[in-house]
Amino acid sequence: MFFSIIIPTYNREKHIFKTIQSVLNQDFVDFELLVIDNQSQDRTKEIVTSFRDDRIQFHLNDQNFERCYSRNRGIQLSRGNYILLLDSDDLFEPDHLSNWHQFILSSGNRTDCFYVSDKKILKDSIFIQTNPIFPKGTQPESYFFLNPIIPGQVCVPSVVLKQFRFRNDLLIFEDAALWMELALEFPVVFNDISSFVYRIHDDNSVNEAVYNAYFKRLKAIRIILKEKKFKNALSRKAIRFSFNSCYMGIIRYHDVNSSRFLRLTWILKAILFFPEFGLKNKILLLINTFPLISNLDYFKRKKLY
Repeated sequence: MFFSIIIPTYNREKHIFKTIQSVLNQDFVDFELLVIDNQSQDRTKEIVTSFRDDRIQFHLNDQNFERCYSRNRGIQLSRGNYILLLDSDDLFEPDHLSNWHQFILSSGNRTDCFYVSDKKILKDSIFIQTNPIFPKGTQPESYFFLNPIIPGQVCVPSVVLKQFRFRNDLLIFEDAALWMELALEFPVVFNDISSFVYRIHDDNSVNEAVYNAYFKRLKAIRIILKEKKFKNALSRKAIRFSFNSCYMGIIRYHDVNSSRFLRLTWILKAILFFPEFGLKNKILLLINTFPLISNLDYFKRKKLY
């Protein structure tokens, strides 16, 4: 079997039918699909098991774990030569597997590397194509640290991925930590395949307005930087830039949720700890915290953060 596709899921009755259908619509048919259900409380199981296709396997976790557990379980159960990950609200275009198959064969069918592709973003039924720019001279581990790579963008030889695991001690940043670890051990091959579709919607687990994703990211970064292999692989500027990005994301969260005191606190921290990044904008945001001084809508229109 050439590909194993792993879909971890939890309470995705709104989205998982389209996700699975996008896999079954592939014009390359040599694959298995493993759906790992993390004790969903909605109709997810009913929807998945309604498909009549022998390539689909449904596995129910004994209890509710984080998505890392489901991904790791799927990886261990997989039988394909190459593993693709797909979140239960994202999509593959019909030629996604054939694109990967052709690219892998043209690359010599290497099983000692880590493949990363392009992605498309879908929001409100509108496609916005994005390209992961990988500047010359940039180390892959630094790139993964600073740029979000969605699990659906990667294709990993099973002999490589089964040596590693998604970390259960991290939330939000668990995939980036694994990509960095792979990049430290294996060559990284980038390509311009753009047949993976990342869907943006209100239920996204990284929805910063609802879940304060950047606070979780900040905690995760602090954890991995305690390990020398990661800290030594990153420049001081990259580390500080990533921390600053987290602070600005937390500020946006408190802005949306009208937490003026917390918003003010994090703006002051961002100014004090990371003045080299967007200091002027941070000062304007600080002024904007006080409605008698300025108008919030003006600064939002200016897209200062």
